Amino acid sequence: MDKLKTIKDNLSPEKVRIFFSDWTKKKTFFALGISLAVLLIVGVSMIFSLTSPPGDGSQVVQLEIPIGTSTQEIAAKLEENGVIKNQNLFIVYLRLNNLGANFQAGEYDLTDGLTYEEISEALTEGRVAKESVRFTIPEGYTILEISENLESQGLVDGDKFIELIQQGEFEYDFVEGLEDNYHDFRLEGYLYPNTYEVYPDATEFEIIDLMLGEFDSIISDKRNRIDELGLSLHEAVTLASLIEREAKHEDEMSKIASVIFNRLDSGMLLQIDASVLYATGHKDVVTYADLEVDSPYNTYKYKGIPPTPIASPGRAALDAILYPDETEYLFYVADRKTGYHHFAKTYQEHRQNADRYWHID
Repeated sequence: MDKLKTIKDNLSPEKVRIFFSDWTKKKTFFALGISLAVLLIVGVSMIFSLTSPPGDGSQVVQLEIPIGTSTQEIAAKLEENGVIKNQNLFIVYLRLNNLGANFQAGEYDLTDGLTYEEISEALTEGRVAKESVRFTIPEGYTILEISENLESQGLVDGDKFIELIQQGEFEYDFVEGLEDNYHDFRLEGYLYPNTYEVYPDATEFEIIDLMLGEFDSIISDKRNRIDELGLSLHEAVTLASLIEREAKHEDEMSKIASVIFNRLDSGMLLQIDASVLYATGHKDVVTYADLEVDSPYNTYKYKGIPPTPIASPGRAALDAILYPDETEYLFYVADRKTGYHHFAKTYQEHRQNADRYWHID
């Protein structure tokens, strides 16, 4: 009887409930562990499948990566052309391995059998199928100077280049209406000065379009400020081109811009030598005879802003026009020794500066 009582006590409802509760929890945790393991295996398998090459390498893919293409855009191109299966996983791989920042532009022959590592190595080392050529257009170059520069490198035919400058159909809003100007070169000021990379067989149209595209990109975030100043885009580029040709030092461009705006606001002639030299077609100092040239670019003779830019302004000159210094200066004269300018509020001060810094032996 005592043994039966002991067994009965051990099988009390509370102990039975606890026993089955513990057993159920263990069963649940076991099932959960199995599920997580299965999910992990499936997940790893899926990632392995998506990161593995899509083919066996028998398919050659020609891929062009233009200058300025972002890592995300490159990944999208790789997926679109069947070089990788998933662009997002490729981006994750690049970030985990600190890759992608040094990918090089060019035209590549890739295959559908490359691993992420092999693709990254090819793009980083620039294993291009076709070599590219670099050229630099300095700030302040005119259309003629750009044409001569490119022709001397064998990149363009000068006559065809100028013909496209005049008549080529380029899909940028700022090109519309440029035909109605006073000078020979429709796109003067709009071929953005920079270093470019093209293929040796690039056409004249492609090269011009590349530089116009760069201008469009640079100017896009400046349009609101141009509107705030009450200027048209054409006027802003024209004024920036005057500064580009006048100033030898970027750190005084915004001060020169203040003089230009002060003179415009006062109804004064701009009297900018660079515009006169553009009209006369030579690069020497302005002579008294030059000041009598009947040209809308002669800012000693005609008030207001010249009809077109006189050169291609760079970023510093554009920013100087958009954010000029606040001054009361109306005059400046160059120091022949340093190239810097000396500024004056009155004509008398200006004459003193001219005698001291310009009229030297």
